[in-house]
Amino acid sequence: MPMNTMTLLAKQRQASRAAETLRLLASPTRYQIITALLNTDLDLCADDIASRTGLAPATVSAQLSWLEKNGVGTSYCKGQTLCY
Repeated sequence: MPMNTMTLLAKQRQASRAAETLRLLASPTRYQIITALLNTDLDLCADDIASRTGLAPATVSAQLSWLEKNGVGTSYCKGQTLCY
């Protein structure tokens, strides 16, 4: 039975979302950051994540900004510090 156009479009959107998720995780740096965030119940700032991963704080901060811009996670200000 042939797929109707709506089913085909839905499958294409699903495949596109899956590919985007894989692209986000394709970077070892972003993978380490996401893993650090998922392995705690605490909100973390870039320095916390840097100390847990061994990455430079500037690298962590840049990647967190990229992740947030791409819809993965959110941040909030705690004083002058961004927490994720």
